[in-house]
Amino acid sequence: MSTVDSSWAVGSFSDINFDGTLHDLLGDFESYIRVFNPAHDPTAPPGADSRSWARASIPATVVTVDTQWNDLQVDPVLDAPTMGDLDTDVAVRLASILGGHTTTPDECAFLLWTGYAEVDSLESAPVIRAGYRTDLAVFSGPITAAVQPQHGRRPMNWRPRDRAWALGNDIYARSVYIGADSATVRAIHESPHLETALASGSAILTPEDRRG
Repeated sequence: MSTVDSSWAVGSFSDINFDGTLHDLLGDFESYIRVFNPAHDPTAPPGADSRSWARASIPATVVTVDTQWNDLQVDPVLDAPTMGDLDTDVAVRLASILGGHTTTPDECAFLLWTGYAEVDSLESAPVIRAGYRTDLAVFSGPITAAVQPQHGRRPMNWRPRDRAWALGNDIYARSVYIGADSATVRAIHESPHLETALASGSAILTPEDRRG
């Protein structure tokens, strides 16, 4: 990801708020949706190890927009969904969908907390504070830059330069929210490869094991 000419990228996150509603987190959009990182079964063959939250529970359950991982009766063999990072398949599929719903797929802004142990090489990045969250590094680049970890983790917050949509959640989350027009949200919701729940902009951000 690039940090060159990053004033617009920093401005993309000027109003972000992790301690409020989805509207406070993402901005004003027609529709909102939550996308869940899957659990993984270490005993399953490669490519067949992904388990949705609904199928991770014993017995299988209905997952809603308010569901938290700790609400579930989880199959003990499973590895919990990734926290503070996007699952690889989820990132790939979201980048594919969202890249087709912006006029600026090659100009996106990303936010990455510098406090993760894996994160390095951030000295040249602009750093902002958002409420109680400090040391949030801002990058810019094509939407595909969010698919592979650039500095140890994938960014949890994405914004295209044209502001067509916004993706994000707090730094320790196991899921992300997207605000967009109804067509974009419908494309995400109808994907057979993503576990989702429709949301409201007035909903309080689900804390998801928030620390500090």
